[in-house]
Amino acid sequence: MSHIGKVKLQVKNLPALKRACKALGLVFHEGQTTWQTFYSQNPWYKGSTLPEYPCHHAISVPNDPKAYEIGVLKVPGQEGFSLYVDTYAEEGAKMTARLGGDHCNKLVQEYGAQVAEEEAETFTLQGWQIERVVQKNGDIQVVLQGD
Repeated sequence: MSHIGKVKLQVKNLPALKRACKALGLVFHEGQTTWQTFYSQNPWYKGSTLPEYPCHHAISVPNDPKAYEIGVLKVPGQEGFSLYVDTYAEEGAKMTARLGGDHCNKLVQEYGAQVAEEEAETFTLQGWQIERVVQKNGDIQVVLQGD
């Protein structure tokens, strides 16, 4: 399983993850119980002990059934979910290329921005404004401005 990695993100706000997926042009499959990896697509491979990889939800590239998915798994004994991605070969690259590489930085940033914008919404009732600023390097800042 050397090409299956854990994304450095603990998801505590599932609706924000769904919005992040939509913003990045990905499909969130709520309740999907397995996710596509090299091993699930190639059960003949000698290193494959699981023909299917279990999950609670999955994230996919739209209209590309051969692209590997991201598995969204409940963290045992903790609040939230962990994300796992298979980066192997062309099928893995279809997902990671959309997300800024093997660490899925675009997904991590978009999720963070979605959470920040949701939490900042309460300030809009007091006249504050929320602005999303995308830096030249692609980093996202959520700015809260008030009088």
